[in-house]
Amino acid sequence: NDNENWWSGGGGLTVEWSTSISVIGNRIENNWAGLAVGLGGGVSVQTSDVYLARNIIINNVSGPTNGDGGGVYLLGQSPITISNNVIAHNIAPGSGGGVYVKNNRSSTTLANNTIADNGNTGIEASSYVSLTLINNLIVNHTTGITTSPPATVTLNADHNLFWNIEDPIVGSNPILAAP
Repeated sequence: NDNENWWSGGGGLTVEWSTSISVIGNRIENNWAGLAVGLGGGVSVQTSDVYLARNIIINNVSGPTNGDGGGVYLLGQSPITISNNVIAHNIAPGSGGGVYVKNNRSSTTLANNTIADNGNTGIEASSYVSLTLINNLIVNHTTGITTSPPATVTLNADHNLFWNIEDPIVGSNPILAAP
């Protein structure tokens, strides 16, 4: 979608109350979510079982003054898998410039993604999240991965590459080198 959309849901793609959906091989670019508070500038997933793969999610904004998930906003109680995507140059004035995961009482998996240049934070998790990060490139953020209150977050991070960040959370077997 090459339109600049202004509304409170996802600027590019909103998935709500779906039992199962796959979003594969798309370019989600130059979208805005919300006039003041937006959720998911590129993609907003709420209470849905979703598989995002091989997408380019780039140059999206979750709201001009406040908003979470510049690239991707994930909320709900269903399994979510995000794999082999490029999530880059997105902005969230609130939380999670690249990806924001909140209140997912099921599992969320991010595998084999490039998450780069998304403002201050690449990935942020909050409120009862079970998050697995495997083999991702997380580069050029002030903080690559963070949790925020209420932080009842279970985080399993393994074999991720970090570059050009100050990151207290790196998980197991981190690679701290240029991609």
